[in-house]
This record gives sequence, structure tokens and C-alpha cells, in this order.
Amino acid sequence: MIRYFKTDNQRIQEEEKIGDGVWVQMLQPTHQECAEIAEVLNVDIEDIQAALDEEESSRIELQDGYTLILVDIPTVEIRHEKQSYTTIPLGIILTQDVIVTVCTDDTPVLQNFVNNRVKEFSTKKKMRFVYQILFRTATNYQMNLRVIDKKRTEIEERIGKNTEDIDPEDNRLCPFQRLHLISRHGKNYIRETQFDISGYAVLYAMKKQLQLKEPLRGHKVQSISIDELLQGCNSPGRLLNLTRISLNDALDELQNKGYLHVDRTAGLDMVYIAKDLPDKAEQIVKMYYEIGE
Repeated sequence: MIRYFKTDNQRIQEEEKIGDGVWVQMLQPTHQECAEIAEVLNVDIEDIQAALDEEESSRIELQDGYTLILVDIPTVEIRHEKQSYTTIPLGIILTQDVIVTVCTDDTPVLQNFVNNRVKEFSTKKKMRFVYQILFRTATNYQMNLRVIDKKRTEIEERIGKNTEDIDPEDNRLCPFQRLHLISRHGKNYIRETQFDISGYAVLYAMKKQLQLKEPLRGHKVQSISIDELLQGCNSPGRLLNLTRISLNDALDELQNKGYLHVDRTAGLDMVYIAKDLPDKAEQIVKMYYEIGE
């Protein structure tokens, strides 16, 4: 959905189209809507769609004719009929004449502007608008953290110290231990760092990570940075607890087998998946057993 707003005498009103001093608000936009705005403003469509990918990291990029700002904002979602606190990306694009915001949710951070509850708000003063958005984001973070801290205190008081000697893994065979992802040391479990792991395990986790990106990008994803593979959400690095060295060793193994290409020239550190690789991660498991390695 796309809406256009403009302030006049400190009052906000909805417009029918883009014009000078207009705020373009995009909520869960479709690929066609992103393409239309990209063409009108001469902006890269991938920069507009960046905020639709929950794995995108916060950053500022200066492009030719516009600036992209990506920031994580707090939000509340319902999980198992209970409130859960999380974050989602908010994209802000500054052009010479307009400001564009892109988000997957109608966040309270922006609702206050739409409802004319922010003093000294003007869509024509774009940088001040950005500062006000960031201030509202910080305020919401503080509010949520106070609620979380209060709940934490209540839980600690309710539980007390009677559960210190209870081991949730007693009398059970823990699959994480069998996979050597965790190990027991006394009463505690710690994550084990993986130094020697099959390249196929990394390939499977990498393909899963790319599959999660495809619905948000609207097309098949065939490349990813090594940093994302190491630290991104649902990445092989985080799921398998890999070091950068062990991840690079696995990538080199996969490159030698022709499953991908690693480009480390000029600090790119990008991985490109081979075109003939199976589309689904589950097919990699089947391929592994068929090869018999």
C-alpha cells in the first residue's frame, strides 16, 4: 500500500500523487508498487525493497541522487496468544524533493506522524523528519525495555531459587549433543565451536537461508555475502556456530566441487551459487546420500 502525505501550516493532509515536499509512505508494498516508485523517483528498486527483508542490517548508503537509511525499529507481535517483542527494518529514502519510508508493518513510530501528534513536524524539512523518526524509535525502545525488565523481575521473583539444580536434559537424549553443537560441563551446557564440518551441512544451511529471502525479494536469490553467511539471521555461521576460518574452509571445499563460486577480490567477499544446484535445500540432503560422501 502506498499513501502520500504533505504538511501545510503544521497540519498533515493526504495527497493523491507525488510532489515536492511529499512524504511517500509504503506499507508492505507489492513488487509492482516498488517498481512504480523506483521509476518515478529514479531509485534502485532493490533499495526500496531492502526494508522488506528482515535480515537486512542497519546502514546508510549514499547513492547517485538519493540517500538510503536502514534502521531496525521495535515492534510487538503475537506468538502463541502472547505479546512478543522483536524488531523489523524501516527504510528511509531521501531524494532532492521527497522522503520515502518503507516498512512491512504500520508501526507506531510512523503512526504518530500520520495522526499529527508530533510537534514541529514538516514533510518539507526532510532531515528534521529523519531525526524525529529516530527519536521516536529510541523512545519506543526504552518503553519496551522497561516492560521487558518488569516482566523479567516478576519471573525471577516467581521462580525463586528452587530450580537451580533442575537439568532440563536429564533422562533425555539431547540431539544437540549428538550433533556436537553443545557439550555438558558440570551442570551447564555450552555451545561448541565447529572447526571441522561437512561442506554439505554448510551448503544445506546456506540454501535454507537463501530460500527465506526469496519471498521478500520476489525472485530467486543466487548470491550472498560471507558476512551474512557468518552472522545473518538463519545463517550457517549462527546455526552451526562456525568461525570465519571454518566457514571459509567449507566454502573452498564447495567451490572445488563446483557447487558455488567465491569472489574475494577487492574485498567483495561474495558467494555465488551454481545455476545447476537443486532449488530446494532438502534436495541437497538427498544429493549427499546419493554421492555417498
